[in-house]
Formats: sequence, structure tokens, C-alpha cells
Amino acid sequence: MVRTLNSAYSVIEVWRRLVAAADFKVLCGERKALQGREKYQEADRLFLRCKQEGEKRDGPTYLIVQWILLELLPKLNLEINSLYVKVEATASDIIVILLALYQRAEDIPATPLTRILFYAAVLLGSTGGFRPGSLMNTLCRQYTLSIMRNPDDRT
Repeated sequence: MVRTLNSAYSVIEVWRRLVAAADFKVLCGERKALQGREKYQEADRLFLRCKQEGEKRDGPTYLIVQWILLELLPKLNLEINSLYVKVEATASDIIVILLALYQRAEDIPATPLTRILFYAAVLLGSTGGFRPGSLMNTLCRQYTLSIMRNPDDRT
């Protein structure tokens, strides 16, 4: 079996997602139950997250991040630098993606509204350079669509 995961940051990202899932799936219910019984101080202690504010990093979950970087990285010969170069999608790339989605719409079981929202997410992601996950939790009312005309061409 060939290992395909070579980045320490990928391991850290998996750890952070596991921490977030545990906090959401397990501890969130516990916090709500304690808050319902007016035990607010106990509920406030039931947070599990990778705290990272500027240079301040602490907490038990961050100790695992340190372990990944200091011990696991050399042991598994993981890379700390990016193994690829990020390049932005060109306008032509985005047009190809949207045309393919439009022309094969019958193969994608989605309502017209879902399809339009997905097109909007593709356009926003391509122009803003956002990570895909950051756009999925946004609401339509958070954006304004403007149509600009060329002042030299009235057509």
C-alpha cells in the first residue's frame, strides 16, 4: 500500500475536524442540558476546540497539534511546505465549468433554485478565492447582485 498523505498540515486539518465534530456532536448536547438546568459555569467548560489567536495557542487539543509537528512529522517524514502551487481559476475555466453544468443539467437531480445557488457559489468562489466550505454556510441575503452597464454602449 502506498501512502498518499504527505503533508503535516493535512494531518492537522483532520485533527481539527475531529475536534470540531466531537464538540458539535457530543459536547454541544451536554452544554445545552447543563444550560437548561442553569449550570452555566459547568456548561462553559465543555468546549473542545483548537484555540489559535495570533501567537497565543493553548489547550489540550493544541498539544496534539504540537505533537504532530514535533514528533509525527519527522517520524513519518511528512512535509511542512506545500507540495503544490495554488493557481487561480481563469475566467475561461469558470465558463467551462458553468457551461458543463448547464448543458448536462438533466443529469444532475436538483431543483432550479439549488442549481442557481450552486452557480452563484461557483462564481463567488472563483472571484473571491474563498475555500469551498466557507461559501456553503452563507445566505443569499448576505450578497448584493449588481448589473453594470457600459456607459459608452447603451445596448
